[in-house]
Amino acid sequence: MDSPQKLLSLDNALIPSTYKLTIDIDPLRANFRGFLQIDAKYNSDNSDSNNSRSFKLHCKDIIILSAKLGKHGENQQSLKVNYDRQEQTAIFYSQEPLKDFNDIELQYVGRINSIKTPRDVTTGIFQTNFMDQKTGTSDNYVISTHCQPTYARSILPCLDEPDIKAHFQLQIKTWQRFKVISNVSAISHDTQGLGEGNTDDAKNWQVVQFGRTPAMASSLFGFTVGDLDFISTQVVSIDGGKTVPLRIYSPWDIAQAAFALDTIKKYLPILEEFFDQSYPLDKLDFVLLPFLTDMAMENFGMVSIQTSHILLPAPVLADAYTRQQLMQLIVHELVHQWVGNYLSFDSWSHLWFNESFATFAACHLLEANGDLPNYWNSDGYLWHQTETALLQDLQVSTPSIAQTSENATNAQDTVNLFDPHSYAKGISILRSIQLGMGPLGFQSAIRNVFKSGNSLDRAVKPIEIFQQFSSHDWEAYFDSWYKTPGVPLLTITVAECGRKTNLVQQRMVEGPDEDKDTTYRIPLFSRLTNGKLDEKHIVMEEKYKTLDYPITLCNHDSQGYYLVSYESAECYSQLGQQLAVGNLSEIDLVKIFSDLAYFIGNLKYQSHNHIQGLFQLLSQLASDRVDLQRFPQYWHGLSKGLEILQTVQLAIRTYGSNKLGKFHDAIVKPLVEKISWPQETFSQDYHCYEIKVMSQVMFLAQEMPEMLAVCRRYFKHILQGPNFSIPGDLVGSILAVISRNSTTLKQYKSLFEMVKSSKGIVNHVFGLEGDSDKLSLDLQNHSITNIGFSVDVNLINKLLNFVTTNIDSTSVELALFGLTYNSKLNPSGTSDGNLQIRDIVFDWFKRHYDQWAQRALKPGYASAERMKRSLTNISLVVFRMFVDTPESIDTFALMKQGKFGKELKVYELWQIVKRNELPKMKIYQSILGF
Repeated sequence: MDSPQKLLSLDNALIPSTYKLTIDIDPLRANFRGFLQIDAKYNSDNSDSNNSRSFKLHCKDIIILSAKLGKHGENQQSLKVNYDRQEQTAIFYSQEPLKDFNDIELQYVGRINSIKTPRDVTTGIFQTNFMDQKTGTSDNYVISTHCQPTYARSILPCLDEPDIKAHFQLQIKTWQRFKVISNVSAISHDTQGLGEGNTDDAKNWQVVQFGRTPAMASSLFGFTVGDLDFISTQVVSIDGGKTVPLRIYSPWDIAQAAFALDTIKKYLPILEEFFDQSYPLDKLDFVLLPFLTDMAMENFGMVSIQTSHILLPAPVLADAYTRQQLMQLIVHELVHQWVGNYLSFDSWSHLWFNESFATFAACHLLEANGDLPNYWNSDGYLWHQTETALLQDLQVSTPSIAQTSENATNAQDTVNLFDPHSYAKGISILRSIQLGMGPLGFQSAIRNVFKSGNSLDRAVKPIEIFQQFSSHDWEAYFDSWYKTPGVPLLTITVAECGRKTNLVQQRMVEGPDEDKDTTYRIPLFSRLTNGKLDEKHIVMEEKYKTLDYPITLCNHDSQGYYLVSYESAECYSQLGQQLAVGNLSEIDLVKIFSDLAYFIGNLKYQSHNHIQGLFQLLSQLASDRVDLQRFPQYWHGLSKGLEILQTVQLAIRTYGSNKLGKFHDAIVKPLVEKISWPQETFSQDYHCYEIKVMSQVMFLAQEMPEMLAVCRRYFKHILQGPNFSIPGDLVGSILAVISRNSTTLKQYKSLFEMVKSSKGIVNHVFGLEGDSDKLSLDLQNHSITNIGFSVDVNLINKLLNFVTTNIDSTSVELALFGLTYNSKLNPSGTSDGNLQIRDIVFDWFKRHYDQWAQRALKPGYASAERMKRSLTNISLVVFRMFVDTPESIDTFALMKQGKFGKELKVYELWQIVKRNELPKMKIYQSILGF
């Protein structure tokens, strides 16, 4: 890891406190001129405090024309200037010690970057030329700034470090026709006398002077000038009735920003109330730019956002998800005005917290005010975001947030500073603290941060925020999660006839665990047997803990960032009791099965109790003891449990026998009988997870006559209608059942017709998204993936002939999926009782391999690359059928590698399959013995 660069602010002799900047912007020139007055304080902590005669300022792409040093505007002396291009600094040398000086005056020239495409990086001052929609001429301009993280040094010589906060006072000279916006309101606007003696009189210049900003980091400084329209409104602040003007500026289509402006107006007062702190500035502008590398930037008082994220026509805004995404973006940027800007952080290593807090607070407030319903229980947050982060954290190589942040400290752009994993994990940490304290307690603690005064003149560390939290030791809790890598695994056993609960924690990792002593502060969120949450034990801070009472589950509603392993029969018995009376939430049940999915099939963590628990919970859900119509929240969890069962079934069929055994008798058959299968067509008001469960049960029960009768009815509607009669999510399983039970070519013919074209039937299906061509392609993919389940030898051979005929077609190997699934079954229609379907497939594969290989390697053959991809994919499919009997493939792979060389990698493919599949055989031994 690179060692962090030493901050100039630590040993620099002079520390700026105010920047008074005058800047001339002419869009016809590639450069700008700047005049800068700096009020500076002598750094008494400087190691050479009495004799220091030099100081540094960050400076990039700037030529300093003159530099002077004085005291209160008097006794000025000229400074010698050298540049350190690598460190991006200018070094100023004085003839006298610096301790008696506090004024710096600089005149300089800088560069305006021209931005023409989205690939161009927006840094410092940048300019975009765009077409005037009224005249059709490309003579309109937008000139704006992007200072985060270290681009302010391209606009003015400064201490461009986040731990230094200073005031800015800006004056801009530019074309009179331009709108001019900066962090605070303009205090004067002069257009008189600016053209006298100037050959550019026709340009009509203006000089705009802005007020003095609060102390802020240099990365938050900004201004925009250009041909812009705006819409405006205002809100009344909680601070003595102060009126805050709100505007959105855009180079075009400003009317499309109306919804965004309404959102700003609604949520600015909500945020003032949430923080109990009035909006810190005298106005707030959102400036929309044609190009912006980071898509959005929360400049204090002047938020910059790329136009495409805000300017949305009414038909697009009619979509609820689009509106929610837009509101999340806007409120996220509003939160930054308080946390990130007013309260700022002293290092770029804390960017993860800055962004995590802004998203957390935005989502909390949007949900609380009805604009983001049920967000914290949504799939987007729980499974797509948090579980994705958790999966990454299971890798032993994933560092802690602290380690990742330190690695990013020296990054020169926000792309490398920003770590999505730390960001997502940070949101989860904040959410668990809020839940542990209660929403009102958390809000009160956040308000205390602003009352403490930390937000005014200095930058802080995130840990200082939690030092203001009085209840529980949330400072240590936050510090633990910040510094500790990985994911906690909490093991629960119920002992002494259900009277005590034993909890044990460890770190769960994929691969060898080198740190067995990791201890986390785990938010338990325990649910008691009476259905209430445990308020006695909130956080587990030790390796082992015994509760003198039983609990039903931990991590209620998946509110904590950890996995739970229930490892006693009594645990599952208690869960079953809660299931029967509807005391488990939708998320509770999903999380129980989701965690089981991490253990089952994992040789390191799987135990017999996990298999027993899966069987016990699914059996209960399939039985009459749980009323799914009365407790529809269980469809989601049942679907997750059936996903695991499908994996178990595939393992049993691949590595063991051909039957699902007790799983089928206790779970699948009862579910077939329990589900209310519509006699004819489906209405479109079925819950999506109920449909998904139907599809899973169809697939698992494909050999049952009762299921075949149902699927024949539905298959008829797929082919003949009426329109919108069958859910798209059922199509694949319906086709698998029809294929599995086909014994004649006539029965099979309709499936082949769907593989060739599905355009004529797309309107018979509902729930799929896209235009007619995409829907037709989706149905074709369903057809080809599920056409191969027949066990009739003649139909198997017909399918293999189809693959041979279309061997160089994209994804043709999907047609073999059903054969793989049934690979160890004995086909019907043959007298050889020892013959398995995989033997037929392998014989076909061997007979055609040489011909396919020659075509794949033929020089000049137009389809050679597609042929090579198909041969690779088909080889992998066939090889997986023989992992438990590898001898025949060993011989075949060596022989073909010798004949065709290494270009087809046939032997390497076989080694890959064995490396991936052989461990699974060991893993599933306990399942096979269940």
